[in-house]
Amino acid sequence: MMRRSRTLRTLSAIRRFRRETAAASIVEFAILVPIVVFLFLGIIDFALAFNQRLNVVSVTRDLTRYLAVQATPCSATTQTAIRLRADTIFTKVRNTDPPLSSYITIQPAIVANGACSPPNNLVSISVTAYPMQSLFLRIGPFPLSARARMVWERGL
Repeated sequence: MMRRSRTLRTLSAIRRFRRETAAASIVEFAILVPIVVFLFLGIIDFALAFNQRLNVVSVTRDLTRYLAVQATPCSATTQTAIRLRADTIFTKVRNTDPPLSSYITIQPAIVANGACSPPNNLVSISVTAYPMQSLFLRIGPFPLSARARMVWERGL
């Protein structure tokens, strides 16, 4: 008799445990929270990377427009002004290190006397391999590149 009651108590405890779902919910929550947080941070990181890519493209386009309306795009003064402008604009948009100007290539190149005729009256600015670092996931850096070409308006 004693043995039977102990078995019945054990079976009733097992049945009661099966009906109890609070423990299962806590375990499921503990498993899913890190996955959801990692996914959320990945979405934020992707959005920030996309935003920085758009900033690099926008600054490149603005600088090319500035170069296209200059009288002497080949002068050292003009190209130095463009590099300073790049750092000023990009720092306002996003306070970053290293400066954007160290990744800029300007075409046409500097000519000693400043008088030049860009090939096909085109001026271009390229940003090559600007390092973008992931904010939350700490992966990267990923190289961002952009290029803009415009017609040199003074050459027409």
